[in-house]
Amino acid sequence: MICSTREEKKALKRKLNSSLWVGRIGPAIQALEVCRPKTKNENKLQELIDYLKARKPYIVNYNERRLQRQYMGSAHAEKACDLIVAKRQKNRGMHWSEATADALAAMKTVMLNQAWDLYWVDQQILPLATTP
Repeated sequence: MICSTREEKKALKRKLNSSLWVGRIGPAIQALEVCRPKTKNENKLQELIDYLKARKPYIVNYNERRLQRQYMGSAHAEKACDLIVAKRQKNRGMHWSEATADALAAMKTVMLNQAWDLYWVDQQILPLATTP
């Protein structure tokens, strides 16, 4: 909605992607400002600039995260949900109350974490979240 031609749009996307991939908001905003004189939608351009400025502290360097093998998505959480809940509790004809579903998920978590001995022998329950 900002650029007038496909070529301009491709060039702008390349500039924005190369800057934002490494977490550099300044060059991305500069690239957008260069488009201002010939933009076809001033409001959308300003909206994008304001969006980037407002989220500057939260935009990460994805390249650095990738090099450090830090995860960038929700795939691990979704897989855990699949292992803990979906495969066991979403079969045809099954109906669960919230209490039984929660208890079954807790037991499956203990099993997947190989914490049977801690639970049954030592009567210790692993926390579901870490505390500071």
